[in-house]
Amino acid sequence: MAELDPQIFETLRQYLPEGLSLAIPPPVFLELGGRFTEYGESKTLKAVYPALQKFTNPMGSVQGGVVGAALDANYGSLAFIATRIPHVTVTMDTTFIRPILADNRDYIVEVRIRAQTRTLLFMDGEVYTQDGKLAATSTTTMAALRPRSE
Repeated sequence: MAELDPQIFETLRQYLPEGLSLAIPPPVFLELGGRFTEYGESKTLKAVYPALQKFTNPMGSVQGGVVGAALDANYGSLAFIATRIPHVTVTMDTTFIRPILADNRDYIVEVRIRAQTRTLLFMDGEVYTQDGKLAATSTTTMAALRPRSE
């Protein structure tokens, strides 16, 4: 995998259907403090997120919904980068294996495209603690937002 060019989203704006406004990278990605680190030939995307105290549950670990939001931001970003078509999440299933403690460390989200049809993407991903331990697994199905004429 190679480092993702931060200008990729500016380049991709030209592929947006007319009249569709799209905030890229996603605002949630920016709010969570994400940074894309690796991109692999239109099939994989890795990002690093800080385990921030403000996103923790009462036990001091990153809230599951926040981890899900990080996964979803990666899925949507990869879908757009790989296909040049905006996608929306239809389903997403996440299994949590271990907590991600908010101890001024990062967690890593890696997603990939497993299969594609004309209108759907089938993807999966993992979340790792900074020391490489598997924290969560996930799958998603995303639907393409195509112009009505298609």
